[in-house]
Amino acid sequence: MDIKGILGSLASIAPSIASALGGPLAGTAVNTLSNVLFGVPDKTEAEVAQAIAKATPEQLLAIKQAEADFARSEEHTSELQSRE
Repeated sequence: MDIKGILGSLASIAPSIASALGGPLAGTAVNTLSNVLFGVPDKTEAEVAQAIAKATPEQLLAIKQAEADFARSEEHTSELQSRE
């Protein structure tokens, strides 16, 4: 299973991260999920997808918290770009 195979599930708990997986921030999104699930940012898409498919409630909560941080970071980046 690859990361795109679990997008529907991920979109319900982390919509900004799921959306980023389909664009230029895909690497950042995978690294974010990898860090949350494994404690290191260098796991592959397949490893992250498998971990999401088997995530515990605690891990799902951690993904939701990472989503909030990711969304804030994305908003901040958009604001900076609009000023240029």
